[in-house]
Amino acid sequence: MDISVGKFTAMLVYLSMLSWPMMAMGWSVDIMKRGKGSINRLNRIFAVKPRLQETEYKEFTTPVYGDITIRDLNFKYPHGEEILRDINLQIPQGSTLGITGTTGAGKTSLLNLLMKVYDVDDGRIFLNGIDINRIPRERIQEKFIYVPQETTVFSGTIEDNITFMNPEISFEQVEDVSKLAGIFDEIMDYPEGFQTYVGERGLSLSGGQRQRLAIARAILLDPEVLILDDVLSSIDLQTESLVLNNIKKRMAGKTLIAVSSRVPSIRDFDKIAVFEQGTIIEEGKHGKLMEINGIYSGMYRVQIIEDREGSRVEYVR
Repeated sequence: MDISVGKFTAMLVYLSMLSWPMMAMGWSVDIMKRGKGSINRLNRIFAVKPRLQETEYKEFTTPVYGDITIRDLNFKYPHGEEILRDINLQIPQGSTLGITGTTGAGKTSLLNLLMKVYDVDDGRIFLNGIDINRIPRERIQEKFIYVPQETTVFSGTIEDNITFMNPEISFEQVEDVSKLAGIFDEIMDYPEGFQTYVGERGLSLSGGQRQRLAIARAILLDPEVLILDDVLSSIDLQTESLVLNNIKKRMAGKTLIAVSSRVPSIRDFDKIAVFEQGTIIEEGKHGKLMEINGIYSGMYRVQIIEDREGSRVEYVR
């Protein structure tokens, strides 16, 4: 069978035009299979029922504030070693608590229990005299705002990230909280200011800027209890101390809990708890802990010297 050059050329062109749709079809099938596997895993997670059923809380109408009492608290993750042992703390409403200590000492685990991420099975936590196990998780998370060290920044403008795209928040409020978080001047250095797009996960911002952006967002929510989990670790000691002092003034009458690996920034807190291997080994005000001449005083002296020398403030025991 004879075939002309034109027909042969046309056939090659048609075949090349079909190649991409065929590849795309295979790619689409692969995506569908992966999506099906992912949704099946999500459905299994969503099907898990919490041990504390919401029906138990239907009559709960008591307001939740920041008066926290922790008694004989012990905690371990499923199939894991004990993380917290015999924790006792009194955090009155309107007070400030600084938490420090070695890595892996259980500081974040305690905060997770306060936020009711995990159930309290061994020991007791009371909020305003009410057992935390009797309080709905949603009610706690309405009043307690937790800011982790690894903060979340969304693709959008700086203003959108601070306001969570809430149109009821005025621009004056946004400016106010950004000043409290110590990031206002840096935002204004951008040509578009608060309308600057930060990109996916805030990649155009530094780690310290992302952390302070999250703090500004948290302050704007006006919580009864603000929990900061070493959230200022990416900035220098002077800026951290300034931001914490601003937050303390803004949170007057409310409860502030701040974890920091740099103890000079929490020296003026009402109470400081030093964790080591899941227990509180030192507790009290700055002056008392310096008199004890233990872990806290050693960390404080080392970090003050390093800060004066201009080095990065860090202490590893």
